[in-house]
Amino acid sequence: MLVSDTLRSDVLECYGGPAKAPNICGLADRGTLFETSYSAAPWTLPSAVGMFTGFSPARYRRDQTSQDEAITHFYLVGSEEVLLAERLVEEGYTTAQRLENRVAGQGRSLQGLEDVRFGSKRAVAARERWGPQLGYEPRDGRYDLVWWLVDRLLGETDEQPFFYLHWFNDPHAAYRPPAAFMEGLGQEVDELPEELSFYTHLGHKGRPEKGRFRMRDVAPNFSPAELALVQDLYRLEVESVDERVGLILRALEASGKADRTVVVFTSDHGEGFGEHGDFLHGVSLHEELVRVPLILAGPGVPVGRRIAAPVSHLDLMPTLAALTGTRMEEEGEWPGTDLLAWIEEPHPSERALHLSSPDRLSQEAIVFGTLKLIAGEEGRDPRLYDLALDPAERENVALERVEETDRLLRELYRTQLASEALRAKSATLSDDLEAAERETTEQLRTVGYID
Repeated sequence: MLVSDTLRSDVLECYGGPAKAPNICGLADRGTLFETSYSAAPWTLPSAVGMFTGFSPARYRRDQTSQDEAITHFYLVGSEEVLLAERLVEEGYTTAQRLENRVAGQGRSLQGLEDVRFGSKRAVAARERWGPQLGYEPRDGRYDLVWWLVDRLLGETDEQPFFYLHWFNDPHAAYRPPAAFMEGLGQEVDELPEELSFYTHLGHKGRPEKGRFRMRDVAPNFSPAELALVQDLYRLEVESVDERVGLILRALEASGKADRTVVVFTSDHGEGFGEHGDFLHGVSLHEELVRVPLILAGPGVPVGRRIAAPVSHLDLMPTLAALTGTRMEEEGEWPGTDLLAWIEEPHPSERALHLSSPDRLSQEAIVFGTLKLIAGEEGRDPRLYDLALDPAERENVALERVEETDRLLRELYRTQLASEALRAKSATLSDDLEAAERETTEQLRTVGYID
């Protein structure tokens, strides 16, 4: 399973975008691409919780009130819950994960996946051993982070089944593609009002050493040329991720295990470039922040299929459980479905997909077919968009289409009740809740989400 942080689907060439991604999109040629795939939330922590539990992150939201009465939301899976990776360990799988963005693991949704420790010396040794065989071209230190997986695929000869996860941090801001990728930017960079280093150091507010300048402070005043440059830098980081994905896929092929291995490629959320007045992510449930790529390839996956009907990250655990033949106690409660069985139905039914609230905003959404309802934001009426007619979500048609608005509001309310019931059903968290909150807060500060 390969997750590329902050990758909106419409940047990839196989989703109609400008980024050349022969390795990622090559997966689609060998498997199934879901054209309309949604993350469960528009930022990393709740999205990862939804992705690896199969439940809306609303089930796991914990509200903490600070001394100044501010409410902080974070997401935490109870350690008593048995997740798919833990069940796979019981069935004899080797499991491992490496997170370039540590926030992805703060919700305890990766229970059962061994946290890989693979230092720089081992990375260099693996690169020197396997690099020539895989046609590796030296780039920068980010490429060393995938050698643990290459080494496992090529260095282990036993037949034990495995579940491996690699989570790329790119193309998360700040957008700084490897130097070799920036050679084609052109001389228009010289005509911009700031040096190139200014644009490659635009990041989140709380991480000045990584993103020296705050994107949300300066980007709203960009000229069209400056905005185009920032989007080019983002695109080039995506193309760099594709090259690293290619290393992994070539290693899988060289290992002789490719025809026995399912590969999943996705992202935790998208990224905004001013489409609705804001940049980065975590601030709304608009398409640019929640539409993500989802591609599956391998045994049991139809070849060369493109599925237009909307699907969700909440479908991943039911799908992987079915592919591995793993029985889970939660199967009857999962809101998602086994995608591979669903797409083989004569007429796959339309399903209501729930998108959860970003941090500090009371906002949720329901997608049903081509309709999308966003509701709950304080001081705003529900907004209904017809994505078939208005994919950019510019026209709120809630007042013109009252019956459909009411129907989706009822569906949203039903979903909220179901999440609350499951939340109440969950066992009481152990008394290390405060420690977990401190660790999560520190990780959020490290990547610049908070001061």
